[in-house]
Amino acid sequence: MGTIPSAEELVERLLRASPSYTPEQRETLLSLYAGDADDGDDGSADGTLSELRLYGVAGCNSFGEDFTDFASLQARTSGKGGDAPRDCPDCADRLCGHGGDQQAGHLGLFPSFSMLNHSCLPNAVNFVLAGRMMVFAARRVPQGSEVLINYLGRASLRPVEERQSMLADGYHFACDCPRCGVELLAGCDNSGGGASSGGTAGFGETLQAILERCQQREQILGGLCVPPPSAIPAPVGAPHAGELQGAATRCLEGVRADVQLLESLLARQEAAGAGAGAATLAGLGDPTTGARGSPTGGAPHWLQWLRASAFDLYAQHVTCAEALGLVDEADAALRLLVGVCEAVAPHSDLHMYLAVKQLSLCQARWGPDSERAVEQLRGCAAVLRGRYGAELSDPTVARLLRGAAHGLAQIQL
Repeated sequence: MGTIPSAEELVERLLRASPSYTPEQRETLLSLYAGDADDGDDGSADGTLSELRLYGVAGCNSFGEDFTDFASLQARTSGKGGDAPRDCPDCADRLCGHGGDQQAGHLGLFPSFSMLNHSCLPNAVNFVLAGRMMVFAARRVPQGSEVLINYLGRASLRPVEERQSMLADGYHFACDCPRCGVELLAGCDNSGGGASSGGTAGFGETLQAILERCQQREQILGGLCVPPPSAIPAPVGAPHAGELQGAATRCLEGVRADVQLLESLLARQEAAGAGAGAATLAGLGDPTTGARGSPTGGAPHWLQWLRASAFDLYAQHVTCAEALGLVDEADAALRLLVGVCEAVAPHSDLHMYLAVKQLSLCQARWGPDSERAVEQLRGCAAVLRGRYGAELSDPTVARLLRGAAHGLAQIQL
């Protein structure tokens, strides 16, 4: 990943540009932060904004990420035949973050975008392209409905208790989206106990234990190093291939047991009638719950929302199975993961990368011209069009796909 530029850099840039602001631009900036009544900061009389006021504006409204949207960057670069997007107004400015072939962070102030509210079940996706904030509908948004984005990034795939804590600490509000309601109804919040009447651990308590074991396995997997080529001496203390396979096998066995445990709990939730209450709360049958341009079949959305809280477990299943060469098992686990991502974060960068990874597995397992790989290619195109624009031409989608594949090689899902 790259590095997000500092708030000081953003404020310095705003200060330099302040003499050229129009009255409308100055009014917009002032409207983003009311200031502190105690410090008497209401902007300068000569039409510029004070440094203190701009720090307040940046602190409450700026948006930054430590990564680049590789797919769109590479598509634009390959389309122009150059090293960087030629119409980027800030291609020499590190705040822009187009980043070339490497991940680069960016930080900016986008006044209209800063007015969008959060949902753990967003209906829009956003990313920065050439210094501009792009927002696309990720689901069908009925007229008059609010456009909602995800403030938490990858952390939106954690249990509801953690999400609510992060939102309270960082933004001072609680999310009341249908997904949070479903998880609270299912007992994913441990604040109220979590044990069932029979004395066994409840859903939330069991989920937390599963995620703790998942983290322990992650530390083991992170400590495993791939054996170097035979021409290079192995580092002292490095595990041999047999040790690597043994450790990965034990991790996979643990993952399988936890996946089976979680799925049995979900089946129990459904059989006990929790699904009926969840369906009422979530408003299932509403076409806006499906990803735009994607089928809405498969597992009930409320069930996928519960699985999303254990996203790291299912991702670990893919990692372990793939590391051991169990392609069919990895593909099946990845299909489940893509379905979960489509339900809670449709057309996000993670959704895109998972779809591309699934395409890669299909092509490697059954061949690029196989019926299954062709079907998956169509699925990837739908995800890309849902993220970057439904009317994109096939050549543009092909460039985006190559860019996404390049980005997938640069990151760790």
